[in-house]
Amino acid sequence: MFRSLVLTSLLLFGVVTSGSVVKRSDDTPPLTALVQQQAATIQSLQAQQTTLLQSLNDVTARLTSLEHDYKQDHAEQVVFHVKFSGSYNVPLDVGLHATLKFDSVMSNVGHGYNRETGIFTAPFDGTYLFLLDAMHFPDAHHSSQLGVKMTGGHVLASTYGQTNITQHDNGWTRDTVQTAVPLQHGQQVWVEHLYGGTLFRQSAFTTFTGVLVHVI
Repeated sequence: MFRSLVLTSLLLFGVVTSGSVVKRSDDTPPLTALVQQQAATIQSLQAQQTTLLQSLNDVTARLTSLEHDYKQDHAEQVVFHVKFSGSYNVPLDVGLHATLKFDSVMSNVGHGYNRETGIFTAPFDGTYLFLLDAMHFPDAHHSSQLGVKMTGGHVLASTYGQTNITQHDNGWTRDTVQTAVPLQHGQQVWVEHLYGGTLFRQSAFTTFTGVLVHVI
């Protein structure tokens, strides 16, 4: 009698069927439940990571923009204007293939120009504009060239003077060139004699000018 009652109870609770243990419809193994829970947690963390990465990218882009704006607003101005200090009616021999050393510095904001070497060194990354104005003096070569050169020896622009004693002002010829070039901090620009005559008029007749027009 007692054994019959026990079996009946077990069958009612769905624990024993045909001599074997069976699962109830709402019975989930502990390991399966744990795996499902971990999978849900991983999905949640992945979603949070995606959101955080997007926020980080947005912050990085904003900081880059602010850094650029700061450079534009606070970068020191760069401009120089130089010439030869001698009298305008006394020709100066600059030397064959020599770097021209303009010794009279009218302005040098940013301290990029070195009067001892005649070389300008870019203090900032940026786009620079250079202007060379040269008055050539007639001599046996009858023509001459000056070049604006930069690091690596590249000629950015060059003047050309075709001297002729029958021209106005006793054969003096004047040429002006300008060039814009992007420079990295530390790159250099200078004026160099390229060809022909080496005599040039001094004072305000032969000048070299540079200015930073845009910070990169």
